Amino acid sequence: MIKFLALVFTVFFALSAYGREGIVKAVQDAFELYSVGSFDEAAPLFEEAAQMMKENAPSDVKGRIKVSLYAGLSYREAGDYQAACLWLTEAFNLAASSGDKAYAVKILAYIAETRRMQGDYAKSLEDYLTAINSGLTEEKEKAALYYGLAESYRLSGKYGEALEACGRSEEISKKFSMDKLYLSCVIVDGESYRMKGDYAKSMQMFGVALDTGRARNYQDIAVAALNGLALVSEVLGRTDAARDRFEEALSLSIKNEAFDGVVLISGKILSLLPEKGSFSEKGDEISETVKSLEPLKDSEMKIALLKLASGYYGASGVYDKMYIASEALYNEAVASGSDADASGGLYGMATALFGMEKYQAASDRLDEAVSRAASAGVSSGIGKMYALKSECFVKMGYSEDAALIMEEAVRSAEDEKSKAVYGARLMEIKAMIGPVSGEGPAERAEDASAPEDKAENRLSE
Repeated sequence: MIKFLALVFTVFFALSAYGREGIVKAVQDAFELYSVGSFDEAAPLFEEAAQMMKENAPSDVKGRIKVSLYAGLSYREAGDYQAACLWLTEAFNLAASSGDKAYAVKILAYIAETRRMQGDYAKSLEDYLTAINSGLTEEKEKAALYYGLAESYRLSGKYGEALEACGRSEEISKKFSMDKLYLSCVIVDGESYRMKGDYAKSMQMFGVALDTGRARNYQDIAVAALNGLALVSEVLGRTDAARDRFEEALSLSIKNEAFDGVVLISGKILSLLPEKGSFSEKGDEISETVKSLEPLKDSEMKIALLKLASGYYGASGVYDKMYIASEALYNEAVASGSDADASGGLYGMATALFGMEKYQAASDRLDEAVSRAASAGVSSGIGKMYALKSECFVKMGYSEDAALIMEEAVRSAEDEKSKAVYGARLMEIKAMIGPVSGEGPAERAEDASAPEDKAENRLSE
C-alpha cells in the first residue's frame, strides 16, 4: 500500500506543476478505485486522465506513462484485453521514445501477458522473447518471463518448447526461492506432458504440485493440480477417480472463493456422473452452497451448480429434491434470459416428475423444454426430450401417440448411438399398439391432466 501511495504521489507531484486540478482529481479517483479492485470504474477514469494529460501536460512523460500503464492494467483486470493492449502499447511507446528502455521492457512484459490472455499467442511469444533477449532485465525477472513464455508455448500447442522454457524458469525460481512461481511452472509441465501423451510424467508433476501446494497453502496451485490429475484420470478411463478429483477441486475453489473455474469444473463432474449412484448428500452440499452464494448474483455460476445438484439427485433417484433444484435452475435461467439453460431446467423437472409417476405434468414440462430449446437454436438434447415425452405417453397408455413422438426423437437424435437406441425403442412401442380406440389424444390428455395438476399443486406446497 505504501508503494502504491508513493506512485500516486509521484504522479500528483508532476501534475501539480501544471496546476491541472481536473487531472489530479481524475488520477486520484482512478487510483482509489484501482486499489479496491473496482477496475471497471477505474479504467475509463485513467483513460480520461491520460487524454487530459496529453492535451494539457504533454511534457510530463513519466506521469503519462504511469497513467497509460494503469489504464491498460485496469482494462485487463476488467477483461477488456483489446483496450488493455492499446493503453499498454501507448505506455510502451512513451517509455521507449523517452529513452527509458528498461521501463519499456517491463511494460512489454505486461503486453506479452495480456496478449496471451487475449489468445494472441504468436505475438505474445514474440514479445516475451524480445523482453528476455533485451539484456535489460534482471535474472530474477526472467523467471516470470520464462514462465509466461512457457504458457504461451503450451497454449499454442508447442509442448516441447513449453517444457524447455519451464526448465529455465524453474532453475531461476529455485535460486531465488520463488516457490509459487516454481510450482506454477510444474503445473505447465504437467499440462504439457499430458498433451504429449506422457501420462505417467504428467501425473508425477501434478502430484508434486498438489502435495507442495497443500503444504504451503497455495490453494490455486492445488486446484490446478487436482484438475490436471482429473483430466489424466479421465483419459485413462478412471472415471470415478477423475470425478473425485474434480469434486475436490470444486470444493476447494468454493471454500477459497476462487470462482473462476467453478462453471467448467461443475460441467466436468456432471459429464462423469454415472446413471445411478448414491450422491444425495453431495446434492445437498451443492444446494446449500448455492443458497450461500445468493449475494454474489452470478447467474452463470448458480446455473452450473444447480445443474450439478440436479444431476446428483437424479442419479440418486431422489426426485423430489431433483425437481426443486431443476425448478431453481429454470427460474435462474429465465431471470438471466437463457432459454437454453431454462430448457435444461425443464428437462430436469420433467425427469423428476416422471420418476414420481406424474406423467402428464412431465409431458407438459417437456413441451416447453422443446420450445425453449428451439428458440435458443439448440438442437442437442431435443431428441432425449422427445424420447422422455414418448415414455410419458407409454405410461399413460397412449402407445400410438408415443410411437409418433418417438419418431420425432429418432429424427432429432444428435448421434448415431442415440438414434439406434430410440429406433429400437420405437419398434418396441409399435409392438404394443393394439386395436385403435375411438378416443383421441386430446381427450385422453385432458382426462389425464386433472389428477396430475392436483399432484403438482401438492408438490409445490
